[in-house]
Amino acid sequence: MGVDNAKRVTEMVVLGAYVSTFGLAAVSGLAIDLAGIAPILACAAAFLLIAALCTRFDMPRVREGTTCVAYGFLLTTPIALATYLAIRLNLPLQDHNLAALDAAIGFDWHYVIGVVDGHPVLAIILNAAYGTFALQLLLWPLLLAIAGHAKRAHVMVASFAVICFLSSLISVWTPAVGTYSYYGFDGSLLKNLNPLYGYDFLDQFNAVREDANFVWSVEASKGILTFPSVHAAVAFLCAWAAWSLAPVRYPVIALNVAMACSAVTNANHYAVDVVAGCAVAMVSIAFIVWASRLGRTPAAVKSAPLPQGATPLDGPQVLYPRSAAEG
Repeated sequence: MGVDNAKRVTEMVVLGAYVSTFGLAAVSGLAIDLAGIAPILACAAAFLLIAALCTRFDMPRVREGTTCVAYGFLLTTPIALATYLAIRLNLPLQDHNLAALDAAIGFDWHYVIGVVDGHPVLAIILNAAYGTFALQLLLWPLLLAIAGHAKRAHVMVASFAVICFLSSLISVWTPAVGTYSYYGFDGSLLKNLNPLYGYDFLDQFNAVREDANFVWSVEASKGILTFPSVHAAVAFLCAWAAWSLAPVRYPVIALNVAMACSAVTNANHYAVDVVAGCAVAMVSIAFIVWASRLGRTPAAVKSAPLPQGATPLDGPQVLYPRSAAEG
């Protein structure tokens, strides 16, 4: 029953994501190029077909895993669209406030970048960790479900969606170009860190803010949110999700600590973006866990064999099994 409720919550999140984002796009006048959405929908349909086949061949764990992957693909479009709707409002940039918050907590961005770039092994680790973002989002729900933690898999997928929508909402008031641009940093000076994502998003960021005729396309979408850091939030989410998988628990935590840190070194983020991202993840996970518990009914009551010498008139004998909730 716990799995069913979590799955139902995920399905409602998916449906609500499409209704709200495309509705807001229509109201705001943001034009959408629908052509790029078809391949994503095809991928989702393929995984749902695999899930249906798993039902036919009695493979419930694989079915739940592939269903989670399908829902993840379905969420890609409204999540990306939500970030553009937030930045589209073109409110004043907040880099000066974010930089001031970093200074207030004693974080020296230039010093950190210099130290990391001066240590090739550390830079390579952070470069690699940053690139695991999409892979982890696909991998952990599938592995969790196959390992018997289907509820946790569905909670992870729904929590990811809430993370992105909550981050988009916050970013309405906190748009920022990020550290590389705000500090006027020359990424070509870096020897070991990859500066690509420090600048790669700027064309899209500026276009959606300034071009009245901007047409949004999922194919051209970039990560245009700065505060909070979605990368850091997903790192927290992945570490939480994989906690149930004891053999990989601590390696996954180490990987995602590195991924959260890489948001600063590789992805143009202030330190406070990372802190805020982790906070958003905690709130999102807590919300989905709570929502998954709503409407739960007690486990089905099973009739037990009557004790020797007893008759049905002696009253029903029932067993109350332990909760089947997992995750």
